[in-house]
Amino acid sequence: MNSSKTTSRLPGLLWFLSAVAGGFSLFYVRSNIIVAGDAAATARNIVASESLFRAAIVSNLFSQVFLFFLGLTLYHLFKEVNKTLATVLLTSVMMTVAIAVVNALNYFGALLVVSQAEYLKAFTPEQLTADFNRMRLDNHSD
Repeated sequence: MNSSKTTSRLPGLLWFLSAVAGGFSLFYVRSNIIVAGDAAATARNIVASESLFRAAIVSNLFSQVFLFFLGLTLYHLFKEVNKTLATVLLTSVMMTVAIAVVNALNYFGALLVVSQAEYLKAFTPEQLTADFNRMRLDNHSD
């Protein structure tokens, strides 16, 4: 197979891999762990399925890696046609990846809160669940 044919098929493969990895974390895991409007139930689900939640984080990050390489491949493919537009495409993809990776820190924050880390021992169990209950009441009052 010649190099041009391989280069033109690679973005399709990277897009597919990114979609599968992202779909696992965004659709499958979210539907099994996140309970809309009930932060306490979501926290219980995260604790009960911590390995699944961690797999979703890894899957999400792999999706971003595939998207990163997709952007580089598309830039390489399109730079001969119009370098300015190829650069705009690459910049857009890189910004998307950067924002998504920074947003993944929220998942680590959720794990940190439900992990019963040492610093949380300063609070009573009632204090720890009070915030979840207050958030639940705030969401239901809307």
